[in-house]
Amino acid sequence: MIGFLSGKIVKASPGKIIVKLPSGLGYIVSVSPIIHYMVNDQVDLYIHEAFKDTGSDLYGFIEYSDYEMVEKLLKVNGVGPKIAALAVYTLGHEKIRQGLLKADPKIFDEVKGLGAKTAKKIILELKGDIISIEDFIQNDYSNSEFSLEFTEALSNLGYKRGDIVSAISSLKKKGDWNDADLAGTIRAGLKVLSKN
Repeated sequence: MIGFLSGKIVKASPGKIIVKLPSGLGYIVSVSPIIHYMVNDQVDLYIHEAFKDTGSDLYGFIEYSDYEMVEKLLKVNGVGPKIAALAVYTLGHEKIRQGLLKADPKIFDEVKGLGAKTAKKIILELKGDIISIEDFIQNDYSNSEFSLEFTEALSNLGYKRGDIVSAISSLKKKGDWNDADLAGTIRAGLKVLSKN
């Protein structure tokens, strides 16, 4: 299985290049159509290899974080390698993370071929997997020490981090998040979690 390629570009068109390795072997690789690749450029690409009946397709990424995001998107039922790669090529891993953090499926509107139903499914299935409690708190302007205490209390009760992140979001939307009352906020959080 190919995980990384380093070589010279011998052919380039929007979204596709041929990379020639020092051994002389050449690989056709799908790449971001947003990046302008040039013939004779040296490239180092992390590769997702998607196997199919007629062979395999290679999807190349300059950043390892983009490659990782594709691997995570592929865990969602109904998301294939072509759509996963296109989502990352179009948005980048950081924009997808932000969309997940805000639980906003509209972030995927820019991705051709990715429908609203699949976008909602991605948000639902990956939010807790990709976003850690620390990420959530870092991107939140409320009292982070309070958020950590709340999280620790619910973690000790056996709740998963993804569920806790969702509970915090829900409490804030409803106006039940109270930085001055930890016990009351935990009780409100438990009510939200018991409904899930």
